[in-house]
Amino acid sequence: LGTVYTEKREFNKALKYYFMSLNMNEELGNRMGKARVLGIIGNTYLEVAKSNSITDKYNNYQNFPRNKTVALQRAKNYTDSAINILKEIGDLTALSDNYKQLSEIRASLGDSEGALESYKNYTLFKDSVFNMEKDRKLTETAMRYDFDKKEAAIKSEQEKKDILQRNIRNSLI
Repeated sequence: LGTVYTEKREFNKALKYYFMSLNMNEELGNRMGKARVLGIIGNTYLEVAKSNSITDKYNNYQNFPRNKTVALQRAKNYTDSAINILKEIGDLTALSDNYKQLSEIRASLGDSEGALESYKNYTLFKDSVFNMEKDRKLTETAMRYDFDKKEAAIKSEQEKKDILQRNIRNSLI
């Protein structure tokens, strides 16, 4: 529901459901879910800061920020929390995405050094994910090649046995 309301640009309602999801993940002890929702909440606050929703008179949700700086600071806090959990879990893809988000948040806050540092972390983890994916594909290709090679050898041996049996049968006939 939070995603639907985010798409509709109704950030106050989206945040309400994201916080409900965060509470559920905490109760269940689902650290990955919690990290994911924290990152989404951070992104939602970033979207709030970029939009004109802050001044919308209908935003009466208690967690809704009243100015752009507050929205950006909340975005930073939630994204930082997601990054800390993701570091412990080791989800490099989500970590990369959150560092990219943090870079944008810091740039919006005027922290160019922090933005650059976050962007460097983003590229580092993105490269790590890319290299891991490349290594996985190379390993998969090598394993497939070995399997095909062994399967061809087994098939060749079976053909030899079939020919030998055919020759023995023909000799007996």
